[in-house]
Amino acid sequence: CSSSHLGTPADMMDAPGGLIKRSGVGIFLQAMEEGKVQLAHFILAALGEAAVNATIEEQQGLATGRTPLMCAAKLPRTADRTQFLRLLLARGAEVDRRDSEGRTALSLASECGHLDAVRLLVQNGAHPGSSDSQGRTPLAYAQTPSAGQATPLPHIPGVEVSDTDLEELVPEDYTETESLRLMTG
Repeated sequence: CSSSHLGTPADMMDAPGGLIKRSGVGIFLQAMEEGKVQLAHFILAALGEAAVNATIEEQQGLATGRTPLMCAAKLPRTADRTQFLRLLLARGAEVDRRDSEGRTALSLASECGHLDAVRLLVQNGAHPGSSDSQGRTPLAYAQTPSAGQATPLPHIPGVEVSDTDLEELVPEDYTETESLRLMTG
């Protein structure tokens, strides 16, 4: 999925009114973009829990209020995306936090066709029925091909999904213990 709507972490740091290039959150976003998980752990430990839900301010007219979790949901490499989502969720990232357009990490992951991220976010409490400021739900984004997604998310055999019920992606025998296992790897 193209991150053009979000911009790269470098764009976020350099944009007028955006993050200061050497801010802790800016360095974290750069580590995330480069797939440096150990560095990201260190940065979050140094910055404290507030950094997990820090917002990225306006950048050249793009959405304000994006969080590191939202950025992680759009990462192009599956392994990086999963590691950073787990790291941020384990550190207390607000899974249903919204940006200025009402978008959540779940709607961004759905738009990109990142089924792994969609499952992980739903399993960690993301609300699949929430709509953004345009009235679009994560399912609506998942069913519409985007620039970085050649086709909509595939149908999952045995799973019927409605506009307000992506929660069926979570297995019936899912437990909190499973959530902890998913977050810690």
